[in-house]
Amino acid sequence: MAAKNQPSTQPQQALAKTDETPSALVTSATDALAGIADGLDFGTDGLDEVTQEDVKIAVKVFNFKGVDTATNEPIQPNVFYDTLTEEQSKTLELILLTFHKSNEFREFDEQQNKSFVRCRSYDRVTGTMEDGTTRACDGCPDAEWRRVNDKPVKNCGVVHNVVGVDRLTKSALIIRFKKTSIDPWKTHLNKHFLGKRIVSGKRMNYPLFAFVTKISLKMERKGSTSWAVPVFESLGTVTREEIQQAGLDAMFYREHMMPAIEKAEREDAEAPPADSSFDFGANGAGDRDVFDVPGETVPAANGF
Repeated sequence: MAAKNQPSTQPQQALAKTDETPSALVTSATDALAGIADGLDFGTDGLDEVTQEDVKIAVKVFNFKGVDTATNEPIQPNVFYDTLTEEQSKTLELILLTFHKSNEFREFDEQQNKSFVRCRSYDRVTGTMEDGTTRACDGCPDAEWRRVNDKPVKNCGVVHNVVGVDRLTKSALIIRFKKTSIDPWKTHLNKHFLGKRIVSGKRMNYPLFAFVTKISLKMERKGSTSWAVPVFESLGTVTREEIQQAGLDAMFYREHMMPAIEKAEREDAEAPPADSSFDFGANGAGDRDVFDVPGETVPAANGF
């Protein structure tokens, strides 16, 4: 039985114990214990030692430079790769909960087939470089446009780290939008949420979790370089039960957003090269706001 006032997590995955978390099994889309454990109080779920360090949250990655371990075939850029289950999907049907902005300077090393974070800031005030050195984001030279080999380049850009719940499985996940993917994301926010609700003559925002959002991917091309960008579609309002639960989930993940993002990115950085790239650039060709390909320059769509 699901504990009231607790957020949805991965199917068959227990919520890490806190002082406010009772011993209960978390339900998924359908409760496997329905009719079996109804009314029974076990006193423990056997997972009493679970902490936040044990709980993983999936990251849905596109433009992923990796290999399907089952087929040994390259993973296509226009699919969502799940870093937890290693499954691939063409579309996502989500109830979005909340998002957090961060800054990131990441470069892709073609020889090592891996991306490296040169500097990152979760509060967009102070950045931490790969050697542990800190520096202020305001006035940082890597956050400013400059010309390199007669091409405009800006190393650092804004990342929107979005937390959502898969509507079918109730699995929590993170999906990150930056560079060429951030403009479609902003357009979706402005089209359906920002200032679109009018109550008593006052213009307000719809909650991010008011609608079911479908996300698919389409390929774009510039010369010889191609990459996937997200396509957003609103599938209508959620149910009363869904919005009530989503509101609780959103509050939970606002509080735990930073640890969740840091943990997901740390696990990504520690993974083998074939499974580690969060490179959302032009099919892995560079990881700046301008993608360099032989004989041409592909500007980032978001203008950052």
